[in-house]
Amino acid sequence: MQGGIDKKGEEKDETTRHARAGRAAADIHGDAGRLRQRPRARPRPPWPTAPKPRSRCWKRRTSTPTCFSYDYFKLAEDRSIGLERTATLIAAARQEFPNTMLLNDSNTIQGTALADYQALVSPVSCQTTLAVYKVMNALKYDAGTIGNHEFNYGLPFLAQVTDNKLDVPNLPPVAQQPSCAGPSFPLVLSNVLGAKSTQPIFKPYTIVTRNLNAIGPDGKTVTVPVKVGVIGFTPPAIMSWDKRNFEGNGTRRV
Repeated sequence: MQGGIDKKGEEKDETTRHARAGRAAADIHGDAGRLRQRPRARPRPPWPTAPKPRSRCWKRRTSTPTCFSYDYFKLAEDRSIGLERTATLIAAARQEFPNTMLLNDSNTIQGTALADYQALVSPVSCQTTLAVYKVMNALKYDAGTIGNHEFNYGLPFLAQVTDNKLDVPNLPPVAQQPSCAGPSFPLVLSNVLGAKSTQPIFKPYTIVTRNLNAIGPDGKTVTVPVKVGVIGFTPPAIMSWDKRNFEGNGTRRV
């Protein structure tokens, strides 16, 4: 029948198409195989092997002063927060990677009921280290930066708790400002300037030097001095967010 003849013809055409596609694919793969078999250019001699220290850099961001696993607003334990729990992770990381640095990315002194209490209700004295800095000192932070929330309680409080003499008009001259208890690690900020000095009111950057242990090419342990630069910036909008604290002090951003 004509229909049967057409069907067989279609099947034959379909079979032919598959055969052609198969041969084309085989040709392509064959060409690829021949290309892979072409001789490669002579490899360059390897570079000398440098010591490879096993290291890790920890950066804790926006660590509001939650020292314990406790929610002071709910008056209940909260096991999802607290530097006491972070301390366990830090200890584990240092155990795994002896060459470890611990950095703080600002916004440290404000954000909890404890912070408000130590700043507004019962302000800490010049001789008392702020609770969060006391914990961070114990954790042996290497460096930190100053963020916008550090300015929330005003410049006098910030100068005191960070033990940083701020050269701004509404504070006593730098030589007359007392030295207070504060963090044992450097804090940096580069883009807030004093009106009189036109210089950063905090140290703009710091270079932390650490001696790291590494395995040399000969398999022996060597000590390698490493210098790490730390620089800090805060959002320019702090001039609006904390306008009441900056007015009259003449601080400005770059």
